[in-house]
Amino acid sequence: MNNSAHLPAASPERPSAAAVPTVSSLSPASGPAGTGVTATGTGFTAATAVRFGTTAATSLAVLSDTQLTVTTPSGSGSVEVTVTTSNGTSSQFVTYTYTAASVPVLSWVVPVSGPTAGGTTLTDSNLAGGTGLRFGATAATSFTVVSDTHITAVSPAGAGTVQVTVTAPGGTSPAPAHTRVVPPAI
Repeated sequence: MNNSAHLPAASPERPSAAAVPTVSSLSPASGPAGTGVTATGTGFTAATAVRFGTTAATSLAVLSDTQLTVTTPSGSGSVEVTVTTSNGTSSQFVTYTYTAASVPVLSWVVPVSGPTAGGTTLTDSNLAGGTGLRFGATAATSFTVVSDTHITAVSPAGAGTVQVTVTAPGGTSPAPAHTRVVPPAI
């Protein structure tokens, strides 16, 4: 007897439910608030939020289904990081550890003297978060943070020796001297 004639017809394939996102790693996994972080995992395409503990990250940019970047919000200690999509919220225990922001270190200014208005390059460490640069009490005419160890700046008009400082989230740098010299008249 052939029972195959009595088997129910195969039901059509149902689409599988979209997966909840997973977080497998963070880079970097520690740093101060305001740090750019790349998360790696799966199911990120429709990410709507990334949370560090209970606080939403800012500047969410989905790079691919497996990678996104955010800027860490204010926080302290070690916090779980989650990614949320319309399919749910990740549940892996991946953490980010907040550290104190480093005070910028500015040991020297190159050149040590220059014209009253001109390019001056500042080199040392922890300069990447630089939010302000002063020649004495006067803000630099302009400055560009090139890297963690390099800032270029245009000194403001003035003459004499002044202390140069860089301000960043971790504080204000030590102050090496820079002498602004009025060019000789020809």
